[in-house]
Amino acid sequence: MAGSNLLFKEGQIVFKEGDPADGMYLIRRGELRVYLEKNGNEVKLASVGAGGMIGEMAFFDNKPRSASVKAGTEAELTKITPEDFAKLMKQIPKWFVSLMSSLSTRLRDTNDRLQKMENKQAGAKGAYEDVLKILHVVNLLMKDATKEGKLNCLNRATTEEQLTKIFGVQKQYMTDFFNVLVAQKIFAAAKDSYNAALLGVVHKVTIDHLTKFIADFIKNNPGQKCVPATSIEMLEVILKLANESAYETVNIALEDAVVEGERQSLVTSSWKNDLSFFKGTNDLFSLVKVSSGIGFKVNKKDMPEYISFHKVLKALADKSLA
Repeated sequence: MAGSNLLFKEGQIVFKEGDPADGMYLIRRGELRVYLEKNGNEVKLASVGAGGMIGEMAFFDNKPRSASVKAGTEAELTKITPEDFAKLMKQIPKWFVSLMSSLSTRLRDTNDRLQKMENKQAGAKGAYEDVLKILHVVNLLMKDATKEGKLNCLNRATTEEQLTKIFGVQKQYMTDFFNVLVAQKIFAAAKDSYNAALLGVVHKVTIDHLTKFIADFIKNNPGQKCVPATSIEMLEVILKLANESAYETVNIALEDAVVEGERQSLVTSSWKNDLSFFKGTNDLFSLVKVSSGIGFKVNKKDMPEYISFHKVLKALADKSLA
């Protein structure tokens, strides 16, 4: 394919978010950094090395660039302009060209929906506005996490420093924030070969799940920071009863949960009154009708994560971080 070779020095801008599409770039040597600018700071989205390609989405749908790109190291690129590509298109069936355009449009639509979701979460009124913003950026940073055994890890000091600059908060706030996530086992505390502190998760999607959980909680419980401690105790009792079943998904009657709670000397008097917190939550835990009245549909595999998310909200509220 025809194209012109270009050499970029480290740190040199290839294109900026919002720039018009003037071609796509094949990386022959070096590495490029894809990023967004937030509050005057850079949020790294990805690194693309030799053999990769950037700018193809805007190239095919002829819309402005959706992110900025600069050279992470000295890089040699081949720029393929629309004119270059048009020559090749004469040799390719029209249906294939239409397919590429359709795929590009769908990908951009997905990006737009994600951006709208971010804006919706960032604009959420109430206690967790900053928490949602921080988690969204952490989710972006996790795309570039390093592997340490089974864990996907971020350097803790670097992450806290980045987020402190981006959101303009005190460093202690960010330290306390991650202390909560480690204490509630969202992140595992680990060390690298240089003994530097790491924040690790087995599954990167855990941060995305937590972000969605908090957004759903805000939507369903306006003005409420968390469920009471007694409700978290109820959830743990329900999980205990569910684990006694041979089935992965099981219904647990509130009546049975109360009996078990009283056997453990727990205060169960408010359990029935607090059920409104759990309406419309998700498929992991939902209210259902059972023969004795009210019950809960429980997914045993994912219920521990659901409980841990409630504990995160409670801990953030108790430490005045939300």
